[in-house]
Amino acid sequence: MVAGAREFLEHWATLSDAGKASEDRAAAYLSFAGYLKDSTGTPEFYSCMGQFRQRLTKVILNDVKSGSCDQEALQMFGYCLHNSNFANLFSEEEVSDAITVLCDVIGGESVGRNVCTRALWCLANQNFPEQTLSLMVPTIVSAATEVVTSRKFETSVVATEALNTFISLHQRCLEAFVGCAPTWYKAAFTLIFCKIPKLQRKALNLACVFERYLLGNHELVHWLIKELREHAASTMAKLMTEKGQDHCVILNAWGHFITLLGKTLHKHGSFLNELLKVVEVGFKHKGFVLQVAAYKAWKALITNFSLDIGIMSSPKRLKLLLMPLLASAVKDRHQQVENMRLQVWWHLISCLGNKIQDLFQQVCIPFLLFSLGMDPKMDLSQFPTFISNLTTSRPYSTSQTSESDHGAADNKSLSSASLDKENCLTADPERDQEPLRDGLGTPVAERRRYGFLLSLASSARSQSSQSSSKKRSGDRYQATPSLEMVLSGCQAVLQFVGAKDEVPGSTIKPDFLSMAYLNSSVSLDIAQLLLFFLDGVIMYANHYGSQFKDDILGLVVQRVMNAILTAAEHVLEKDGRSLLAGLLELTRCSPLQEKLSPVTRMELLYCFVSTSPHLLLSPGNTPGQALWQSLLEDFLKIKRSDFNRDTFHNCWGKLVSVATSLPPCLQNFQYLVEQVDALASSSEGATRSVLVKMWTTLAKKFAGYIKKTSDINHGSVISPDFTSSRLILKFPFQYLLTGTGERSTINSCLGTWKDAYDVINIHMSLAVKDPNLCTQLVCGDLYSVYGQNAKVDSVCLERTRLAHFDIYQNAVAVALQFIASK
Repeated sequence: MVAGAREFLEHWATLSDAGKASEDRAAAYLSFAGYLKDSTGTPEFYSCMGQFRQRLTKVILNDVKSGSCDQEALQMFGYCLHNSNFANLFSEEEVSDAITVLCDVIGGESVGRNVCTRALWCLANQNFPEQTLSLMVPTIVSAATEVVTSRKFETSVVATEALNTFISLHQRCLEAFVGCAPTWYKAAFTLIFCKIPKLQRKALNLACVFERYLLGNHELVHWLIKELREHAASTMAKLMTEKGQDHCVILNAWGHFITLLGKTLHKHGSFLNELLKVVEVGFKHKGFVLQVAAYKAWKALITNFSLDIGIMSSPKRLKLLLMPLLASAVKDRHQQVENMRLQVWWHLISCLGNKIQDLFQQVCIPFLLFSLGMDPKMDLSQFPTFISNLTTSRPYSTSQTSESDHGAADNKSLSSASLDKENCLTADPERDQEPLRDGLGTPVAERRRYGFLLSLASSARSQSSQSSSKKRSGDRYQATPSLEMVLSGCQAVLQFVGAKDEVPGSTIKPDFLSMAYLNSSVSLDIAQLLLFFLDGVIMYANHYGSQFKDDILGLVVQRVMNAILTAAEHVLEKDGRSLLAGLLELTRCSPLQEKLSPVTRMELLYCFVSTSPHLLLSPGNTPGQALWQSLLEDFLKIKRSDFNRDTFHNCWGKLVSVATSLPPCLQNFQYLVEQVDALASSSEGATRSVLVKMWTTLAKKFAGYIKKTSDINHGSVISPDFTSSRLILKFPFQYLLTGTGERSTINSCLGTWKDAYDVINIHMSLAVKDPNLCTQLVCGDLYSVYGQNAKVDSVCLERTRLAHFDIYQNAVAVALQFIASK
């Protein structure tokens, strides 16, 4: 029904007549409320409301104060105040009067629950002018807080409207509402423990929204400690065990209280122990949602302790903070729990800042192990054994897996450590852990590669693993870490070694503004851990296949390799050799080689050959080979089409420099030229331009070495041996100067050959006192190259080219002419 001016005047006549029966007045109020609620009034109706506003307001407030038709009057008044056009007409004095009456009703001793609820509803929905309203915020907050904290009405509707009133004031008068925080927070605090989940969530949300405004309020902190000490802490612990409660709200509230207490919490150790009993229930709960909430709450405790880095890094406090991160107090962990656990752990590492360098083994190494699904409390003394195992067996062996290897792979488990009694977090022997399977799905032939790695994970839990017979159901609980966890570990290790790269898919965010957590002096223990971690990353990259991007794997391997190589140069030579040999064996494993592009593989080799020469000249894993020779093997196996890249030539130059930096240099020169000869003669040999660059680098290095040392003879004066010299001078005629080619390349090659020949001829003559020996040997080698069946045109072409350079009266050119005439 549409209400016009006539309907308004009829109802107004009823309300303005004090002699009318209360039933008639109540009906008039309800009719007005219906029109306003449904917006069925005509413009004339609202115009009349404006004209009669003052008198209408006076009548309503009188009925409210007298208790006559107070519920109906408040219902109509609430709709009136919600109408902004109506409410904006109120003067400052009128607003004050209206709010005072409503607050008196709320605090009245004889007022019923419904009337109190209506009065709060009016305050929650009013649209008074904000400037005027802000002056009355303390009055409203005080009345609403009193009715909640006094527990006058044990009903949710009163509490709901009180919260709605607070929310309305927050939205419209923020500054004034913040100023009343110590008052209204008491009401929110009370409702957090009201056992009605919906109200609990709403009250906690309000408190958390204003958390930043409440921090540092000493009056509030002292009140909060008093309340928590007296009954709230015990109430929270009790609520955590009751059915039907939203336990996540309690844990969220726990984290909120920890945040508000700030540094004051650091001075109350016994009080903290009481609070820890609450979050302990969450860590031990079987439901993964509650476990996630417990770790979120624990993050708040870490943030609190980070306010004083000295306290946070103290052994006692740090041990406490690490307890739920190192321990698994339940049999199974959902993947969401493990991801949250990882994020909270990273938050701890970030909060430690520069202190992390001193606490790396205590905090970061377990973190990296956990990201690989390993026991974070693994005995670090077993890392040297891992390095030894790595360097004495070829990776991804094709031999059959032994029974012990199967056991090692199948018994991998998370740590069962639970929170200790010292900090009110007790161990629970009944909650032992299920053994974790390797879950990689790799063939039996390839599992041996990681038998030792997986055995480390299970060693601490072998007995309990054997005694546990319960089967896992479905795939909710995974032994293999999620891809996100492995990528997060990769992101963390990049941060640790000072790399400023981001890993897509990681759940943790790096902090590039802080200084590198590991400086250049990486210790042997950490280098071994990095090598161990790299081994695990390669394993899971192979397991996840295309999901684990090849470029990410290459990036992680390269950055970590650089850190390990740097460490190898600063530790004892024996340990450095062991690290280098293990790293080389790791990078040669087939899964890594298959996933990395030739360019990346070459970049990794370049990292290797850029390290200290004395380490590369040490014995490698293959009997009779030095490390640089193993690197050379890998170098020459890379796809030939990528040999024209700058990285290749730089890598080759480094290898030549390393091989010839320490004795036996002549033998190493011979080995190098033999390898290049084998490459040139193979069916998949490199292009001529690549061979020219390789030989040029080698020939120049050899000539420089001869000039510096005069060391040219492999044998003795009586039985001289000039194999290296002859091979270097013979190579271009055998592979580079045959057939056609670019003139500039040929001229460059001949120029290098002439320079090398000059040096070799002089020093060979001095070594044996025979000025013609070099020419004789070269001519003989050339004859062996061209032979009796050589084409005359080709030989004459070489003679012409050599004659152009006028080499020692064209002796070699004459030899070529002689060969051509045969």
